[in-house]
Amino acid sequence: MCAIHSTFLCFERLMDTEKVYRNPDISFRNICRRLSVSPSSLNEILLDEIGMNGDELIDFYRHKDNICITSFF
Repeated sequence: MCAIHSTFLCFERLMDTEKVYRNPDISFRNICRRLSVSPSSLNEILLDEIGMNGDELIDFYRHKDNICITSFF
């Protein structure tokens, strides 16, 4: 598996499985440190794969999660 694909999958796992975006103190830079990748490299991967940068994607997950939680109650 290529490094780019692996990094994207690791990021996806952090967001979808571990739901790190629920931590209000998490930032894109924190996630990049955790993955041992530079923010600019990961941003480039995310833009290529899904058309959003890291900060936009974290906000998207938070917004989507908030809608699901609000709809539940």
